[in-house]
Amino acid sequence: AWNVTGGNVVSTNGNTITITWPSSGTGTISVTENNTATCPASVNMNVTVAPQPAPVITGTATVCTWTSSSYSVNPVSGNSYAWTVAGGTIIGASNTPSINVQWSNPGTATISVNQSNSYGCDSTVTFTVNVLQTPSPNITGSNHICAGSTEVYTTPLVSGNTYSWNVTGGTVISTSNNTITILWPNAGAGS
Repeated sequence: AWNVTGGNVVSTNGNTITITWPSSGTGTISVTENNTATCPASVNMNVTVAPQPAPVITGTATVCTWTSSSYSVNPVSGNSYAWTVAGGTIIGASNTPSINVQWSNPGTATISVNQSNSYGCDSTVTFTVNVLQTPSPNITGSNHICAGSTEVYTTPLVSGNTYSWNVTGGTVISTSNNTITILWPNAGAGS
């Protein structure tokens, strides 16, 4: 005959009991054993229910290639941390409450951390990161022209990207996504 405080009995099978412990604190288990002569004997066991770590990763969910970003969990004194990253590279230590990650390849990446405490309780959580390709524009067009002439400049067109042009020393005639037409009215350097 079993009795439990602080936990929930999942099942009993004669001399075996299965218990879930829903929250940290203390609990007790007692069992009374009877023999065929109906002589009972009881025993108690005190149980310490340690807290289960519950890490929550915070950081940027959408990043660009060739950038780095920080990710962290709330630090708990005495707990240990083990980070892993798929799709990026950890810069520096991977056993602290926060890490820095360098992103090199576009696609879906994951960051995981295992947080454990001195009682041997641990939890692992995963955070998904969308790594976008950083654009690499390259301006083509003449860089030696005559004063008063008009020149067209382009950069490779990437579907879905937007283009913002800035000109010094010339007058913008027109822009169309990855193309700009410039009038260079005067001799001298422009950009």
